[in-house]
Amino acid sequence: MQNSTNLKSVASNYGFYLALAVVLIFSLAYALSVEMFTKWYLSLILFFVLVGFGVASTKACKSASTEIFSFKKAFTAYFICVIIGLVVQSLTQFSIFNLIDPEAGAYIVEFSKEQVADTMAKFGSTQEQIDLTIAAMEQENQFSLKNQAIGLATNIVFYSIIGLIVALVFRQKQPDNL
Repeated sequence: MQNSTNLKSVASNYGFYLALAVVLIFSLAYALSVEMFTKWYLSLILFFVLVGFGVASTKACKSASTEIFSFKKAFTAYFICVIIGLVVQSLTQFSIFNLIDPEAGAYIVEFSKEQVADTMAKFGSTQEQIDLTIAAMEQENQFSLKNQAIGLATNIVFYSIIGLIVALVFRQKQPDNL
């Protein structure tokens, strides 16, 4: 039981450091240019930060473990850390674009609509298809609590799959008793 508590404590600490990193990244993106929230490289940075902290958490828990580091323990170490980061990411995004600066959220939606229209035009979509897509975007608030919850659930599934791979790498097999 002591080892399980230690694992959760270590993973939670890494999760809080991850949460701090996510808030810092979002704050810098907001301060530098709101348009950064529509850029692919911000998502890539967040991906590597989330996975990196998850791997570091798993490695630290394995080092701190006094027992066989099972697949379940490896996945738990990764999952606790990443879930804290993902929840804070969703809350930060919701707070920035709904509470702190709703105009920034509206600006991002407008900027995104322009990007989608340009991209669809480059791929040969008809104006009618573009108009339908833009109309659908206007009806959905991408920063609503519902959409943030859907995004969080999607991210949890995605990062859990990565966590399964990380757990396979870090697990220790039970020694065979001859």
